[in-house]
Amino acid sequence: MNRRVDVLVVGAGPGGLAVAARLAAGGFGVEVLEREQAPGGVPRHCAHGGFGPRPGPLTGPAYARRLTEAAVRPGRC
Repeated sequence: MNRRVDVLVVGAGPGGLAVAARLAAGGFGVEVLEREQAPGGVPRHCAHGGFGPRPGPLTGPAYARRLTEAAVRPGRC
């Protein structure tokens, strides 16, 4: 199967998901390639707080979920 996309993002950690969401919001066709079963990178395994923007720190898993949701919203990727 051949697919055509504008941008291929390698890695579904925080950086990859953030850039994928931004590019998709800008109208680019984006595909994210990840070696793990679930997206989110290292924060998925960090239960302590301190991740994400204010108004309040998130735990690592909550931060990873938020990034993943932003990157896969309908019509964005």
